[in-house]
Amino acid sequence: MSLLNNILKVFVGDKSKKDISAVRPIVDVILQEENKLEKLSHDALRTKTTEFKSQIAEVRIPFNEKIQALNKEIESLDDIDEKDRLYQQIDSIEKDSQQAVAVLLDQILP
Repeated sequence: MSLLNNILKVFVGDKSKKDISAVRPIVDVILQEENKLEKLSHDALRTKTTEFKSQIAEVRIPFNEKIQALNKEIESLDDIDEKDRLYQQIDSIEKDSQQAVAVLLDQILP
């Protein structure tokens, strides 16, 4: 069986090597960012963390406002089907919020 595996590796290639080569660019970016962060003092890191948190909170504001409005509407309803529809809408808004945060994080860290 090992002879067959060796022959297949020669013609097809090794899956683990392909996986490593696919992930390597991401690892390189992470290592570059790590080098940048190592140069910062603890106070500078705290400041950056505060900046990131405030940027994320700012991006989420419109989504949170929509969710709060829908929750108030849900409290006033008795119809279960209507409540379920609104809960599904809230789930959709939360996904949109997560996507907006992901876009922001992509902008912060290339």
